[in-house]
Amino acid sequence: MANDSNLVSFAWVEYDPRALKERRELGVYNQQRRVVRAHVAHTSSGARKATIARKVSIAKTQGSRKSSKSGKSSNKQDKPVEDFITLLFARLRSRDASAVASMAQKSDRTLLWNAFTGGNTCFEAAMFVAGTYSNTCGISRHDLHTGFGSGLLFLRGASLDGIQKTIIHTPKDSLNSISIALLAGWERRFGDEQSYAVHLRAWKALPISTGSLEDSSIAALTDVALICFQEAAQERYIAESAFSAARSLVYGTVLPKGLPRGYHIIPTERPEALSLLGTVAKCAMFNWKAPGSVESFRRLILETISWSASHSISTEPVDSYEEAWDQTDLLALYHVRSAMVSANAPIMWACIEAHNLRWAYDVQTGIDIHAEACRHLRSHELMGTKYEEIAIWAKMTLVSHATPSTDGDEHMSGLMKYSSIKTWEQMEALLRRHVFREELTWKKYRSLFDRLVY
Repeated sequence: MANDSNLVSFAWVEYDPRALKERRELGVYNQQRRVVRAHVAHTSSGARKATIARKVSIAKTQGSRKSSKSGKSSNKQDKPVEDFITLLFARLRSRDASAVASMAQKSDRTLLWNAFTGGNTCFEAAMFVAGTYSNTCGISRHDLHTGFGSGLLFLRGASLDGIQKTIIHTPKDSLNSISIALLAGWERRFGDEQSYAVHLRAWKALPISTGSLEDSSIAALTDVALICFQEAAQERYIAESAFSAARSLVYGTVLPKGLPRGYHIIPTERPEALSLLGTVAKCAMFNWKAPGSVESFRRLILETISWSASHSISTEPVDSYEEAWDQTDLLALYHVRSAMVSANAPIMWACIEAHNLRWAYDVQTGIDIHAEACRHLRSHELMGTKYEEIAIWAKMTLVSHATPSTDGDEHMSGLMKYSSIKTWEQMEALLRRHVFREELTWKKYRSLFDRLVY
């Protein structure tokens, strides 16, 4: 995979904890993070502008080609969606940014979640925004020295490309307006002014556009989305605290219902630990054939990607709060979250196939880059600790779900040398103590194990 010229390339960031400490003492840590964020936004702005300009041109020429019969059917089907998008934008126009960001009305959050999970384009935009702070690679932001990791860089490019392609072919999709508005809001908040202006013009050019938005309102849309993700994690923690009857035999802390026993060794005193394990339990038991499974699992994916180790106090990561964690516990949780990003992919595809839907998103390339980026997770630090099995499960999941590669096999083989696992029966027993959807992924795990052992 590393030698494939067609894959997205990205620069690794070397981790030197001593250098990081020195930069913090000199007060340049936050400044460097801002510089990297600006560079990330600027680097891809040219391609984004060209693609969006092309999209707008095609959308204008294709927008009137549908027959009146087809248009009538589409309008009838999209009416409920149009209604809640119109209402959402009306609220954005009627209040200033701080009022919108406060999200006083539960109905606002419900409208946004309906949009995030209700269509491919909006879901892709939401996935991108969800990874703004949390780093989709599952790597501690301290280790990266920036708020963005290479997994998020890929997700940004892949999301924008997928969204733009979808909008070209379905210019009258009701959710396109909120997708582009969400991306414009992100550019306004984190990107550059020119990209923001291009996104905003594209939004206004859509046939379904519901009028203009003020700069303050569209910028607030991203803040509102981030608050939605934070509150979802908080609600997961509150629900588990209130309704989960099981308790850890070791710590006496809450255990989410249905949580595989391999995770029972993680203490859940902190809200962030309980919220993540609550999401893991839901994913482990999820029925992809159930009605509404696509929308429900999209929400679980967004919760997984947006999870932050300081969500109980802020929408943004808080250094001092994360530093107060037991660092071994925190590293184990980062392993869990990073593995779940990959483990959720086959479940999502099972949902799509069960309901005969289509999704053009390039999931496999994203998983490949995510897996390679997650080699930065310091798994060797968990070997010989109570979290050794979690480290093995996480890396087996990341490498087995990625496209087979010599680099990936060598990485996993090196980690296996620290363990006592010699047979498939031992490995399968370990996997079954964690998230292991046998009917979807057994062949992936077995194939990787055979490459490592034989």
